Amino acid sequence: MSKTNPTFLMLSFVISLILLIPLIYALSKTIWANMFVNYDENAVTNFQISLHDGSGT
Repeated sequence: MSKTNPTFLMLSFVISLILLIPLIYALSKTIWANMFVNYDENAVTNFQISLHDGSGT
């Protein structure tokens, strides 16, 4: 008997999805953050300059 009946395929899919949830969650957080947060190469330098100027918090 073949193992490709619809019940077996659905069960395989659900089990695979449950096992991959942590990876999918981490990947989705990374993608979401990269859509809205920009990387600033000079963030530390700019912060240090603003502290010396007295305009930083």
